[in-house]
Amino acid sequence: MAYLKLRKISGAILLGLILLLRAGNPVGGQPASWPEEVFAIITLNNPGQLLKEVGQLVESIQPGMGVLVNSAVVGQMIFKNPTWTGMDMGGKYLVFILNPQKYPQSPYAVTIPLTNRAGYLTTLSQSLKKEKEERGIYTFKEPNNEKRVFVTFAGKVAILSEDREVARQVKGFIEKNNPGSKPIPFVKGAITASVPVSKILTTFQPMIETMKQQMLMGLEKQTQPPPPPQGESKGETPQVPLQAEAVKKILQAEVDFVLSFLEQIETLNLGIDVKAEGLRISQSTLATKGSNLANFISIQSPHRSSLLGFIPSDAGMIGNISIKVTPELIQGYVEFLKMIYEATPGVDPATIDHLSQWITEFFKAFGEEFAFGLSTADEKLRMVYLYNVQNPSKAKQLMEEYPQLLAPMMNFYKSTGTEFDVKISDKMNYHSGEILVYKMNLKTGATTDPEAQEAFTKLFGKEMVMPVGFIGQYSVMGFGSEALGEVQKLMDLLSSGAKISARHTPSLFGLPEENNIFLYFSIPRLVARAASLDPKAPNIKVQESPGIALSSRFVESRIETEFFIPAKEISVFRDMIPIPKAPEPQ
Repeated sequence: MAYLKLRKISGAILLGLILLLRAGNPVGGQPASWPEEVFAIITLNNPGQLLKEVGQLVESIQPGMGVLVNSAVVGQMIFKNPTWTGMDMGGKYLVFILNPQKYPQSPYAVTIPLTNRAGYLTTLSQSLKKEKEERGIYTFKEPNNEKRVFVTFAGKVAILSEDREVARQVKGFIEKNNPGSKPIPFVKGAITASVPVSKILTTFQPMIETMKQQMLMGLEKQTQPPPPPQGESKGETPQVPLQAEAVKKILQAEVDFVLSFLEQIETLNLGIDVKAEGLRISQSTLATKGSNLANFISIQSPHRSSLLGFIPSDAGMIGNISIKVTPELIQGYVEFLKMIYEATPGVDPATIDHLSQWITEFFKAFGEEFAFGLSTADEKLRMVYLYNVQNPSKAKQLMEEYPQLLAPMMNFYKSTGTEFDVKISDKMNYHSGEILVYKMNLKTGATTDPEAQEAFTKLFGKEMVMPVGFIGQYSVMGFGSEALGEVQKLMDLLSSGAKISARHTPSLFGLPEENNIFLYFSIPRLVARAASLDPKAPNIKVQESPGIALSSRFVESRIETEFFIPAKEISVFRDMIPIPKAPEPQ
């Protein structure tokens, strides 16, 4: 936990963005175009072409398997019509998902554009047993079970559902609202979906609250002290119940924070585009009007990162984040950490006030952009961060105060058998700057497994360090074994004045260069790195691969995100994992 606090503060800009979502405004109403009972609408455009593209993607990943993706199987499984007779394979199909509390067995219905209603009904009657037609709703029965399928029509569209009332409701929705006719902001692809998050939260609020209380009760039960052996005195164990109560309060604060974030989302939209070269997923999150999230998004502006090129290109994970800090963001972050510290036994009000002031000054001293990377070049874990700094002398002063802020947390966890100590072990001049070297000692009785201890030592080395360098208008932060060398390399580049071009850029993945968040990671590198920690894992050789990329932009009142997974990345990952052969038959 203490280490998590360390990461939270050192990455304050990123986490501060997330913590802005706390203390949101009340949930707003739904757009008038949303029918009352509808919880999601999924649109499928031109399924005939989509099936071909899915087959091509599967074939490019696993030759010989693409033929298994065919229209007959999909037609039979989803539409009860293997030949697609009477159906327009190039049309727009909609899947409605209704309130599952009202329709728990089957809350969905599929709309099917038709070219020939009579031919469609005739084909259904061949694959299903037709029973009756009543008030425009046809009832069919599957031949191998008692499941019934209901079909009705709205103009040139068939509506298929396994619930009669759902079919009737969707028929009315289509006739009155013409859903799916308006384009969804930003998202693109053959498959799109729109989900009214605020409506779902409102509907399921009692259930969410019950689940939260059950989770907290389960945690409380797990952290109760074990009963003393029979015949021994119970004695006093004040620390364990105190620690359990503190953990419970911290968890509750975090759950409430996540829910308050979701309350500020009006609608979530998704899009999936399938091509032979890979899978592209797009998403837009529309903030509730007037919420803190909406106000925050409205002042942001995407731009090209100036720091990304300095991060080592052999890293398994690389990213950059750029945001404009707002008073609401700082307040949300401060209030969240105050709740954490207030729930921690032994923390006095003066320390909490100091923490609040420190966080506020941290946001003002450090810049609004940073980049980071996770090295996977060898067995040692090394994280490196590069920040723009607005006030270098103040930023350095704040980092020198950092260990005393962690002291209450460290004292708290000492009572649980975990000792965690952070202190500045060295201050060194480097080029025209200075490096503060933090030494972190972690001792725990919980890690008694020799293999786990070996993996821990491989990951962090015998001694964990966190060097923080300051040079000009930059701060360089590292974490992990041998992280000092990484920080010095980065300061060498900054001191040289060399112009560095990033190897992994958004445009390589068809993403906009101007963004607020960019993330690149290599699955083969990360998997091979994780496997190296396990002595029982097979030896995995890293192969070159394009990697995966994600880009997010804040535009008007929404967050736009695009995620691209190249087919070659999946192929490389598949090839590098050894698959055991089946035993020969006796």
